[in-house]
Amino acid sequence: GDTSCSLSIGDGDDVDRYNAAADIDLFTTAAYVTGGAAQGTAYHSAAKSITLTATSGNDWGDVTAGAVTVQVVYWVGV
Repeated sequence: GDTSCSLSIGDGDDVDRYNAAADIDLFTTAAYVTGGAAQGTAYHSAAKSITLTATSGNDWGDVTAGAVTVQVVYWVGV
């Protein structure tokens, strides 16, 4: 079975731009898990797409099922 699964949130250029240095553990049973402060450039002057990358450690092959909801929130301090 699966031994681990982590998620990084990036923009296609930087695989983990929108989460902290440690990837998010998808085996966490909490309803809400924070990805921490963005470690890459948080501001973009043009539209970007969000890229999710799940990395699995397992005994038998690729992850083929599951679901995750990701919410990316950005605000500018005043």
